[in-house]
Amino acid sequence: MKKMWILFGACGVCLGILIFAILGGLSVLSSHVSNVGLGINETAPNIPITLTNGTNVTLNSFHGRPVVLWFIVTGCSSCAYGAQLLASQYYSKIHSKNATILIVDLYDNLGTAGLPIQAFATQYGSGLNKPGWLYGTSTQNATYQYDPNAYLDVYYVINPNGTIINEGPDLPANLDSIVSSL
Repeated sequence: MKKMWILFGACGVCLGILIFAILGGLSVLSSHVSNVGLGINETAPNIPITLTNGTNVTLNSFHGRPVVLWFIVTGCSSCAYGAQLLASQYYSKIHSKNATILIVDLYDNLGTAGLPIQAFATQYGSGLNKPGWLYGTSTQNATYQYDPNAYLDVYYVINPNGTIINEGPDLPANLDSIVSSL
């Protein structure tokens, strides 16, 4: 009988530790989602970007205009959907605010399969010739600065002075917030 009580006590302690670990893990997870890398009111790091036309620019090239900087993986279905939404419903709203849309393929497409960025632009984003809408690729360092958690879809809204004013994962779900923050 005494051994049985010891066994129940040990099981209770293990169960308590397990519940604490799960709840602690959930709180870490829930706070982790809102922090994609850089935060609001931080200065956006000046990173190099190679545009689809072969031109090398830096993020500072866009100072003086708001920028919607969206890091994607071209094989991501949410990214394809977001590019289609931008083209069909949000491009004119963003463009009317004199903002640049800059879609950047994360370094090495985060090791996943996907289209080249030019093909992604043509298939999902209404092509490469919309004024104020550019596509490019990033370096490994730029990817790590802006997306250290390797999300497939991370956006930043940067004001004309280079300060981050909105950020998060999942651009398609946040397009209204993005437009209102410009």
